[in-house]
Amino acid sequence: MESESTKYQKAHGIVMSFAFVILMPLGVLLVRTFTFSGTVLLHACCQLFSFFLVLVGLALGIKLGEMKHKVSSFPSNDILRLF
Repeated sequence: MESESTKYQKAHGIVMSFAFVILMPLGVLLVRTFTFSGTVLLHACCQLFSFFLVLVGLALGIKLGEMKHKVSSFPSNDILRLF
């Protein structure tokens, strides 16, 4: 039986991979190769959905870090340390 952190780790990997490897390049290819009237709208929807998935993957990664005691909490000063 898998531990809870392993499930979060798999979910984080799948969501982020799907967003960055499939959806974002698909959005770029849509706008560059097709020329029908709704191309820009389809491109925008694809990119916004992939951005939403990236945020979900980020939340899963933060939760995973808390579960593995790599991140004790996530206050604003930790966000500044990322940059």
